[in-house]
Amino acid sequence: MEPSATASSIKPRILVAFVEANGIRPLIDSSFGLDRLGDAFRYQLSGGHIGKIVIDLSGR
Repeated sequence: MEPSATASSIKPRILVAFVEANGIRPLIDSSFGLDRLGDAFRYQLSGGHIGKIVIDLSGR
């Protein structure tokens, strides 16, 4: 059986080049402002998300 490649076993610059060349983007489930940080943590703990939970630090 051949070993499979994992992100930790691939040189980071090769992985970055692959991601950029193939347009791989994270799946964003929801976004919370810094003023709603507690809501973001509660949402994460609920397990209802699929994808990334973003904390917007821009203050907009």
